[in-house]
Amino acid sequence: MRRFAVRNGINHPMRLSVADLVEMYHNCKEQARHYMAQSPWLRKTFLNDKMNVAIDQGNSEEANRIKGMLKAEAQRKTWQDIQRVTKPRGMLSVTRVEVERQDGVVTEYINKEEIEKAVMEELTSRFGRAGSAPICQGVLYDLLGTYADTEAAVQILEGTFTPPTDADGPTLIILEEIARIWQLMGEGEVSIVISQEDYQYYWRKVKESTSSSLSGLHFGHYKAIGWDDELSNILARKFP
Repeated sequence: MRRFAVRNGINHPMRLSVADLVEMYHNCKEQARHYMAQSPWLRKTFLNDKMNVAIDQGNSEEANRIKGMLKAEAQRKTWQDIQRVTKPRGMLSVTRVEVERQDGVVTEYINKEEIEKAVMEELTSRFGRAGSAPICQGVLYDLLGTYADTEAAVQILEGTFTPPTDADGPTLIILEEIARIWQLMGEGEVSIVISQEDYQYYWRKVKESTSSSLSGLHFGHYKAIGWDDELSNILARKFP
């Protein structure tokens, strides 16, 4: 026993007092409980033992709570295994980008700072292209204003607006469509109310891996809610 103790890091075991042994015993028990709670297999054994103790003591509430934990962890493990096999690999980090300049020369960037700058320039240009539309500049923009809350905006909805002479063809088509849709809405033919059925029809089909907003709700939350009538009805009322 002395050699066994020394091999396990207990030096001079024969010099230990009874109080030291009791303290070390309790420390070992606490450490064992910690490992049992962390290790997957030991945790399952640990929780089963706790559930059996609760059953023996007649504590059905505690036994049901532990039983629910075991079931939830088993289901989580099952789905993790399924996703590991069926889910495609996620996107890797960007290690290089190619940028084509106005003169047709393609430049490759591999440095972190250069990659970030090139990506930022591309995204800034891409998400700012709406500002270059004819409706967002010139005489038409002056008539509509930033928030389109002017008399000209009302005239567009009513179909009585006379566009500027420099307005291009696609812009005129858009203005005509705005007036047409507004008229249909006034006649009740176009519904802007999202019903429970509308919500469920859309969200049950979306891909759960789609990026969501900064609200903290993942697409999976909305998709799961789509299978519950009451929650779908509540959220459908919230969207408009």
